[in-house]
Amino acid sequence: VRLTKAYVAYCLVCCLLSAVAFVSTMARATKAKMWEGKTLTAHQWLPWESYLDLVVGLVVCAETTSTLWLTGAREFIGDCWGVFDASVVILTLLSWFLIFLQRTAWPGRGILTLDLPLLALRFVLQPCRLLATASMAKRVRTMQKNTIDIAFDVLENSVEMVPPTPSGGLLSKWLEAEIRQQLPTWCRYREWSLAYSPRTHGTSMGTFYRLQSKIATCGANVIVLKDGMGGILGGFSTEPWQICGSRGYYGSGDCFVFAMRSGEELEFYHHVPYKSEDVLLWADCSGFSLSGAVVVRSDFQKGSSQPSSTFGSPGLSTEGADFTILAFECWLLGGVGP
Repeated sequence: VRLTKAYVAYCLVCCLLSAVAFVSTMARATKAKMWEGKTLTAHQWLPWESYLDLVVGLVVCAETTSTLWLTGAREFIGDCWGVFDASVVILTLLSWFLIFLQRTAWPGRGILTLDLPLLALRFVLQPCRLLATASMAKRVRTMQKNTIDIAFDVLENSVEMVPPTPSGGLLSKWLEAEIRQQLPTWCRYREWSLAYSPRTHGTSMGTFYRLQSKIATCGANVIVLKDGMGGILGGFSTEPWQICGSRGYYGSGDCFVFAMRSGEELEFYHHVPYKSEDVLLWADCSGFSLSGAVVVRSDFQKGSSQPSSTFGSPGLSTEGADFTILAFECWLLGGVGP
């Protein structure tokens, strides 16, 4: 709790400082232009505005770098805010370089005039940094809602926190480790608990949905299936499975599917933002579907898998479009299973 609250406050303060710098600059520039008849090229930054720009710029650079490191290049580039933040960092570094040239260039050496491009760049950067810090605060608030608190007293005597490995008949330690590496950072280190298995809870869709309703506050889960030819397939859903209307409901872009066909390596297929359809979750009394890539029906006895434009995946089962389900498990990420 101490970490999340302090970090949220830090992000909000950064956003506030960025807003103060932006409002101050715009107010003085407007006053000089409209009331004093001066041109924008005559604008001079106050010392405290320059220091504030430096602090906010350092924060944006540090946060963008840490986000890239935590999420990985693929997920970072796939997020429009990640690309925006990276652009702000590049412009920030460019402005610092121009300031360095302006202050260190020798007189009379014919260095091209930097005042105008630097002025324009600094004017553009201020609203961009405001947006970047606002998105940073929003992202932290979202992560705070989707993650569990850190118990610092438990970690006092630990060197490294290693998430417990789940124990299941279908989900091996190796498969769990491979899936965990593909999970988004907000749930990658959560504990896993068995939410449903026909072998443990009985073969019934009704029972499956009742158990899902008890874990709705946690939501994120992984389903794993074995088809009639020994192939393994499944997917990660950010939302709990619940009976819905014919139109279904939407999961987030963090959802993905995977398959290890007989004799082949394990492959993962992630949703590609802005280049594919939204992740559609659908469920009724007869079964449920993860964008058609993984469909479970007939009380966990039959399933199907079609090529999915949402994930860019082919059919995932070794048997073909329709297959027999030999084993099924649903794992809850975070919280305690029913």
